[in-house]
Amino acid sequence: FLESDEYDSLKSANFLKYAPSFKTSFSDDEVKKMFGSVDGWYHYFKIGNVENTNTRTSLNYQMWISQIIPTDLNGMKILDIGANDGFYSFLCESRGAERILAVDNNQRELSDVYLKKFKEFTGKHGYEKCVTGNDMAWPPKESMFKNTGPTERFQILKKILNSKVDYKLMNVYDVDSIEETFDIALLFGVYYHLENPVLAFQKIFPKINDSLFLSGHIIESEEPIMYLQSTVEEKRRQELLKDTPVPNTSPQLPKWIASSECLLRIGEGIGFKKCVLLDTLDILDGSTHYVTNSDTNDLSHKSKIGLFKFSK
Repeated sequence: FLESDEYDSLKSANFLKYAPSFKTSFSDDEVKKMFGSVDGWYHYFKIGNVENTNTRTSLNYQMWISQIIPTDLNGMKILDIGANDGFYSFLCESRGAERILAVDNNQRELSDVYLKKFKEFTGKHGYEKCVTGNDMAWPPKESMFKNTGPTERFQILKKILNSKVDYKLMNVYDVDSIEETFDIALLFGVYYHLENPVLAFQKIFPKINDSLFLSGHIIESEEPIMYLQSTVEEKRRQELLKDTPVPNTSPQLPKWIASSECLLRIGEGIGFKKCVLLDTLDILDGSTHYVTNSDTNDLSHKSKIGLFKFSK
């Protein structure tokens, strides 16, 4: 039972009682209009009586991640790295954090139309034909990216919530240049997208006074192993970008996936005194809406989401 999808679903739903009650001075119609100005959101939000739609993650999943964040953050300073549209930053604000800095690199994201057509096309023709791109049925360039990035979505939510959370456009490898330290840093859903995750951890370490909260894809293995994956989606994306200059988009986006033991050893090697894997969640439980299973099909290990705490 503990290994079943039903248990994973129940486990993630168990944290819904801690979901934030976001309030606004705008009317429901005004919030609905602002939500509708964006072609797809990353995080789920309910503000007043209005919910955003076309989200990449569910409230169940977000609150499962949030179990690691203290419910009382009074007087604390939070650094949210890879904040995207800022759910965890605004959650921390609702829990009384004194200072919150959200950072993201605003990299352009694949549109939901692209992801849907990718799934349909590969289901019909197979991955290889998708990579070569010789079929006119494949999505054209204009449907590839969302029209709005994390920065625009974050600012819309900040306006709706009348929030005081600060936002900075920044690469994770530059966080050590921030001229202040924070009690807690959040690194949710980021490490496996990075070209050099170990360097990122090293840059983050001196900015933290207490703990780094980390979530990301992991593989089930007792060995300290890490794989570099070259996904079909990324190969196709790079092919389409070959002759198209796109600002704020890295020319190569490797995707790493590590065992929990590997991440724990990295944390200890960098200098954290206590590194713990707190919980895991199956990525196929319906909590995330990504086409995530395609990039782990070739691995001999089952993939999950891991939730970690690295403490000083």
